[in-house]
Amino acid sequence: MARRLATALLDARVAACVQIEGPLESLYWWRGKCERSREWRCVIKAPSRIAQQVIKALQRLHPYDTPEILVFAADDADSRYLRWAGEVTRRPR
Repeated sequence: MARRLATALLDARVAACVQIEGPLESLYWWRGKCERSREWRCVIKAPSRIAQQVIKALQRLHPYDTPEILVFAADDADSRYLRWAGEVTRRPR
């Protein structure tokens, strides 16, 4: 699933890079029960100008009703990396 999500985001040009980590063990409350799942974390790197596009794509593609989607801004980052990320997410789809 993680690789499918990553590929879909890259193909749609709403991500410059996706790193997949895991498997991880997650424990969480869901519908009144404490659940345990094996999951994979995807770190999706994209310019902030398209953050809402990434969120909408994940909500559409992810099998969970409420996937964990957190957005962190890169206040300080290498300008060459930011330029590259901006360029690869601007290409025609």
